[in-house]
Amino acid sequence: RKPVGRNVILMCDSVSCWIMGCESVRDHLRRRLGIDLGQTTPDQRFTWLAIPCLGACDLAPAMMVNDVLCGPLTHKLTDTILDASEEAESS
Repeated sequence: RKPVGRNVILMCDSVSCWIMGCESVRDHLRRRLGIDLGQTTPDQRFTWLAIPCLGACDLAPAMMVNDVLCGPLTHKLTDTILDASEEAESS
């Protein structure tokens, strides 16, 4: 066990999310954060974890950032969510 970042991203990898394109969003997050699933950014802002199901198939692909459920995800929406998390943290 290791400490987690200030923001925890739970990325759903259920069948529904896979069918709806979570791989593309996952690749985008990997590039944007510079980390892989199960890791924390060097600045301790984000920890990115896979979760088997968020129970939000109607929002697939979906993720949860802290306690906020987000979806259906696109690259643009994902960037907006991360930017908002960073802004909220600095306020």
